[in-house]
Amino acid sequence: MRITTITFAAVFSLAHPVAVDAASPENLAHDFYAWLLSVPGTGSGLPAAKEREHLAELLSPTLLQLLDSATVMEKRCIQNNTPGDKPYIIEGNILVGNYEGATEIVVGKARNEGKTAIVKSRLFSVDSRFPKSHPYRVHTWTDELVMNQYRDRWVIANIQFETGNSLSKTLDEYLRNGAKWCKTPTTSKLESPGSE
Repeated sequence: MRITTITFAAVFSLAHPVAVDAASPENLAHDFYAWLLSVPGTGSGLPAAKEREHLAELLSPTLLQLLDSATVMEKRCIQNNTPGDKPYIIEGNILVGNYEGATEIVVGKARNEGKTAIVKSRLFSVDSRFPKSHPYRVHTWTDELVMNQYRDRWVIANIQFETGNSLSKTLDEYLRNGAKWCKTPTTSKLESPGSE
């Protein structure tokens, strides 16, 4: 089994943006994770506009639309937030199955299932605040990149997390909850400026 290890130190020196080679599922997985680890702050909350530009080369149109819709919803939730309350936003790294993100990744071999390919990867988060061999120093988990053919290349259609959740489920849930919780606030007569 061919595996590729990607470490933060090794890819941090890569020029931004990382070139995309979507000719094979393994290449796409490698390019996605190399980019994810090379851009500081990537994956913390919803991707910024510049990050989404690069993700447009990696993700399916459906997944990109979900990210764009979630970004619009997040802006709405921030705008309509009650002053003093924390707005309903997406926090943490949503592109990997760990809130804190990953510092190293081992990319596995693709498993083809018809027009779909799945690349299972082992991700690691090293917390250097703890000494080596401390039980809290290294957290490890497995994510699966689910890929489909789109035009003449492979694209990431979803990211399945070890917890049973996925990127598309997370975004769908955020959109449903945001539609309920982030409505335009109504001001009662007692709270209206100038009311007596």
